[in-house]
Amino acid sequence: MSETRDLIDMHYAAFNERDFSKTSQIYSPDVVTIEPGSGRMEGPDAVVAHAQVFLTGFPDARLEVLTVVDDGQRVAIEGLFVGTNTGPLPTPNGELPPTGRPLRLPFSDLWESEAGRITRHQVYYDQMTFLGQLGLVPQPAGA
Repeated sequence: MSETRDLIDMHYAAFNERDFSKTSQIYSPDVVTIEPGSGRMEGPDAVVAHAQVFLTGFPDARLEVLTVVDDGQRVAIEGLFVGTNTGPLPTPNGELPPTGRPLRLPFSDLWESEAGRITRHQVYYDQMTFLGQLGLVPQPAGA
């Protein structure tokens, strides 16, 4: 397992345990995260703030790693975000009230590191699946 993978495991553990005390050990001061709903975020504080948004909307949320591809400096993860939307979810267009619905959202993360810290985190997920599982848009046929 690579150093990058170790850092990623720390990231997922921090989220799942709601313990962001090791943020400075995980992320470079100039880390860039790009996420479909939030766009570009810069710095470790933005990473934690983004996680807190999802933990507010999904207090029981957890990240599950399904598949890992690791070339040493870069790591790709296929995973699931699992939780129940029992809290408000802030969005760029205002706050969404809780739907009470469960979410099992497939995602992919691409991670890069340098000098023992995460420098880049690109998140991929289908926003229509996200909104559909919450009942905010119609689910596609067969979903």
